[in-house]
Amino acid sequence: MAKTPRSALITSFELEPVDGGAVAEYRPGQYLGVWLKPEGFPHQEIRQYSLTRKPDGKGYRIAVKREEGGQVSNWLHNHANVGDVVKLVAPAGDFFMAVADDTPVTLISAGVGQTPMLAMLDTLAKAGHTAQVNWFHAAENGDVHAFADEVKELGQSLPRALPHTPGIVSRAKPIALKVSLIAKV
Repeated sequence: MAKTPRSALITSFELEPVDGGAVAEYRPGQYLGVWLKPEGFPHQEIRQYSLTRKPDGKGYRIAVKREEGGQVSNWLHNHANVGDVVKLVAPAGDFFMAVADDTPVTLISAGVGQTPMLAMLDTLAKAGHTAQVNWFHAAENGDVHAFADEVKELGQSLPRALPHTPGIVSRAKPIALKVSLIAKV
């Protein structure tokens, strides 16, 4: 397991099989179950986290938002370390993307809801998707806007996209909304 902070609230975890074998395939947008029973937990807990990159057959990457009072998210943020072993449940979920190369795509997300979109964008970029791709994303503020640099890099690799601009929702002015946009010129 590798662990990388992505924002003030979100950390990503790279997960690979202990035996070095292949992992179960998944579709961009699906999620993975993480099954934990750390010391001090009264019961075994399972949580689902979106997979955040294109499938590669070698491992998984998930992103976990630290939730106030969240047993599992706080344990992962505070106690999980590189080399730790966690039990996983196979990828699942009906929210996924499968499109032809010439199909325009629009992704819309806010906050940690960007994580399945990130796997979709990564898949489109690495497949050399040629149709228009739009991504509208809002975050509460710059401190919690995870993966901004990665999204910008992926957007730059798409032939029909504009540069990514972080989107911020101001709680003080809820109607003042900026959104991230990757769009056709």
